[in-house]
Amino acid sequence: MQAKSSLLTVSQDEINWATQNSIFIAREDQAAILYNAEQRGVRKNAIANAKNLLKLGVPAETVAKGCSLPLENVLELAKQP
Repeated sequence: MQAKSSLLTVSQDEINWATQNSIFIAREDQAAILYNAEQRGVRKNAIANAKNLLKLGVPAETVAKGCSLPLENVLELAKQP
């Protein structure tokens, strides 16, 4: 009888662990999704700023440094109409 009770307790502990682990993983996944979305937004904003600065005649090297973009990317942006 006591062995059966212990088995049920262990099983419930395993269920509790699995539930908590699932919640943890879901939160980590959500945080990763939000981080990636934020990074895409930051990059999109940097590109928009770079385009505007290039239109104003700011040198590509300065734009690259100011917008934290690789110079090659800024030079490609400069070629676009």
